[in-house]
Amino acid sequence: DWSSDVCSSDLVKQSTGQSVKPGDLSDEELKMLAMAGLLRTDPESAIPFLDKMLKGSASPRLKDRALFVLAQSGNNTKARELVTQVARGGSNPDLQLKAITYLGRFGKESRQTLAEIYGANADALVKRRILQGYMETGDKEHLVAVAKSDPAADLRLEAVRYLANMNA
Repeated sequence: DWSSDVCSSDLVKQSTGQSVKPGDLSDEELKMLAMAGLLRTDPESAIPFLDKMLKGSASPRLKDRALFVLAQSGNNTKARELVTQVARGGSNPDLQLKAITYLGRFGKESRQTLAEIYGANADALVKRRILQGYMETGDKEHLVAVAKSDPAADLRLEAVRYLANMNA
């Protein structure tokens, strides 16, 4: 089979340090491996490819993996910006929730971004995920603000629970 020969040659190329373009691979698993490898070796060309994949017609599984790979490169400014774009956008609710989770794991740098998304969003599920991110980053300030002023009683209660978990 010609396609398996192409995939095998791409694996050989990758194992010897030669560049393999994820867009040329046909198998999703190989694309996922190539994405991670390309981001480590050549982030300048990998990030635009991952951005195109997230915005294109790739499978949900491949988009999920692309977002994960970007989140693993949180110290790269462009990767972090793409994760933030997905977290702000509502085009794919599942990816948005995952991106919010990743932002929460980025630490203190993402607190303001999470607060902006919280304030601009009416979806309770998104807000709950952001509250979880506040707790994970130790953001007592934003949790207290939600506990005091959010119009939704259930979100105020959840903020109080997270504060209690933090012994705040």
